[in-house]
Order: sequence, then C-alpha cells, then structure tokens
Amino acid sequence: MKSGLIVLLAAGSAATAGLAHATTELADKLGCTNCHAIDARKVGPSLKAIAAKYRGNSGAERVIVEALATGKGHPKVNAPEADIAAVTRWVLAQ
Repeated sequence: MKSGLIVLLAAGSAATAGLAHATTELADKLGCTNCHAIDARKVGPSLKAIAAKYRGNSGAERVIVEALATGKGHPKVNAPEADIAAVTRWVLAQ
C-alpha cells in the first residue's frame, strides 16, 4: 500500500513539474518574461507580487485575462485567450 502511494505521489510530482515547465515555456513564448520575473521586479512587478495582489480575489483570472487580451492597463498580448488564461492561472498559483 505504501509503495503504491509513493508511486502515485512521484507521478503527480512529475506531472506537476512538467506542467510548470510547459507553462514557463508558454510565458516565455508570450513575452511575459521580457518584463516580469518570478520573484524580482523587472520592467513590471514580479509574478509572485501579482499573485499576492490578487490572492483571495475569485474574479482575478477573468480580470487579468481581459486586460491582457484587450490591452487595457497592460500591453495587448496577441495570443489565444486559452494560452493567456493558462499562464494567468500559473501566475496566480505562485
């Protein structure tokens, strides 16, 4: 039983690491990392600071995706809304 649980936990960790890596690559592709770093301010605030700002706000994803997709309050991101939403969820999870 314990070995089965360990295998499941290891598989889940590997999947999570793969998702984080894929999302990091998507953030790079969309240009997010040109202005934002995970834990340091660049041109814009760090991704962790953005996550902290919106923590507890149930409508944060919608607000951020709309701002990025339309260019209101942030330079417009020319990408499918699904990609913008995926990166937004990843940022909010920081």
